[in-house]
Amino acid sequence: DARAGLYRSRLDGRAVRLVRNGAALRIEHGAALLPQSSTHFVTVAGQHWRFSGADTVEIADRYDRILYDRADETRMTPGQLEGLVGQYRSTEADTIVQLSLDGGQLTLHRAPETRIPLEPLYRDAFSAAGLGTLLVNRSPDGSVSSVSVVQDRGWNLRFTRDADTLPRPAGPR
Repeated sequence: DARAGLYRSRLDGRAVRLVRNGAALRIEHGAALLPQSSTHFVTVAGQHWRFSGADTVEIADRYDRILYDRADETRMTPGQLEGLVGQYRSTEADTIVQLSLDGGQLTLHRAPETRIPLEPLYRDAFSAAGLGTLLVNRSPDGSVSSVSVVQDRGWNLRFTRDADTLPRPAGPR
């Protein structure tokens, strides 16, 4: 089905993946979408999925109507991942997290022993199991300035990159 794939929320950047399971279209690790018409589907929980064109879907329940756009799934090079490594601080949550590469896997660390592997979703977005979606925020020059954690009940908890963990420009040694 042409509708299978990754979609990004216009509201908060969270992602949802639709997969084909036999004849059924379903939310990855979730409910089947039951066809009501060629563009309208529902879940058993009453969530309505209305597709407009090939790249946009409106997901509605009794509380919200949120537009999602198709997103290109991404694979990141080790060099691209290395550019995200550093320490990030949230004054709002009074928390420090560290992003590091562990055997080529970008991982979020939080004291004392929390380690969450980050799986790329689309450009500048990662799935963080048990945490939510981690979004990379960039300065106008393209450098990483902060990351944000987005969850069902918490939007845009920002962690600013500590200046002393910014990549150093290559130069004479």
